[in-house]
Amino acid sequence: MSSKRKNTADGETPASTGRTGRRPKAAPALAPNPLAVEAPPQPASSEMVPHHQEEDGGRLLVLAPAAAEAEAVTLREPHLLQRVLPCCMCSAPLKPPVYQCARLEHCACSSCGHGECAPCAGSGHVAVDYAHSPFMDGLFYREPCPYSKYGCDSTVVYGDVEAHAAHTAACGYAPCECRQCSFVGSSAELVHHITDKAGWHRHTLTKITYGTDIQLVFDLHHPYLLHLLVAEEDDGVFFLGLNCFASAGDDIRTIFDYIHGFNILLLRKNAGVGPEYSSSVTVVGPPAAGLDKVIQNKVTRSFSDPAAAINVIPAYACVKACREMRQGEQIHLRICIRKL
Repeated sequence: MSSKRKNTADGETPASTGRTGRRPKAAPALAPNPLAVEAPPQPASSEMVPHHQEEDGGRLLVLAPAAAEAEAVTLREPHLLQRVLPCCMCSAPLKPPVYQCARLEHCACSSCGHGECAPCAGSGHVAVDYAHSPFMDGLFYREPCPYSKYGCDSTVVYGDVEAHAAHTAACGYAPCECRQCSFVGSSAELVHHITDKAGWHRHTLTKITYGTDIQLVFDLHHPYLLHLLVAEEDDGVFFLGLNCFASAGDDIRTIFDYIHGFNILLLRKNAGVGPEYSSSVTVVGPPAAGLDKVIQNKVTRSFSDPAAAINVIPAYACVKACREMRQGEQIHLRICIRKL
């Protein structure tokens, strides 16, 4: 069989041998690795140490700086991390702090990463110990707190549901709200919203100094007018809680027929976050009667919406102003708040 030639734009091709129509296939281009990380720039002299990670039966090689204090790296697709980086001891998804054996071959969680590396010892190698790896911690993408726009600068590990829920439940920057008009904002923003004289609510605001008495007048004609107290020292926000009581057999027709109880409450989402306070509330009776009633409490209750605090305070936590304690149609109070 004679050799066949075919013309091309550049000239004739050399004679082909063997079977026609078959050409060697080019190697397929490799898809970008979804676990690729962008490492921080390192000096040219930095020694690079291989980190091995298992991935679908193969091995993924990641070069890590030898220095333990390497800066954090950013994971491009963080949702893949918990699927491909299990603890080599208990197989639970890894999350910081991550421990790595001295051979840089096995990673363990904080519960398992103490003492000798069992996988190394089981493979016939001399046993080596685990140590905390800041570099491996940096592989985990951290997302900002959902309340970052209200001032929180904390971050939580992406995908760590338990840590996310725990931080959110205790975050001191959780927003407050005004359910009457669907306003949501920080405690300072809410104070401005409900005390703005040009706004709809127009509640009262009094500046206080910790440890110093202030005088407050509760007007029975405006029982639901809130009294907010803002500390000059640290902008702590408090308000006067109100509860209305009725004795058995009382003929209750108007707000004047109730017995009123008072206490000091915190305006914030989480009462257990931040400084602690104590308060004393004294009902000052008519001067002629010489009657005073006082209650001292640790401020333990907080509300994100002060309007929701009406008539929810237990009777034992209030100082009660009976009818004999009124001065006309007003109740005079002396209040002192201390920072513990």
